[in-house]
Amino acid sequence: MAKKDERLSLPALGEYYDDLLIVDAWINNRTKATQGQSLLCAKLQEREPRVRDRVEYLAQKRGVSASELWLQILKGEAQKISPADIEEEAS
Repeated sequence: MAKKDERLSLPALGEYYDDLLIVDAWINNRTKATQGQSLLCAKLQEREPRVRDRVEYLAQKRGVSASELWLQILKGEAQKISPADIEEEAS
């Protein structure tokens, strides 16, 4: 069985940020890909509390628990809601 490719594909960074990443990777003795992964993980770690707060807000708006919405998002089952959907819930 073929191994699933779990690599993330990102659009080009642009000349300035690409140069900055190359230099940052060199300074840290890492490849550009490894340094990019490290930077993305660090930024996500920094943002995690804000992301969890936002999921909590959106879950309350939908009348579900935050953990339920989190799983729906991961499974690709979460749906955007419109103002009309909120009005229907209130009626």
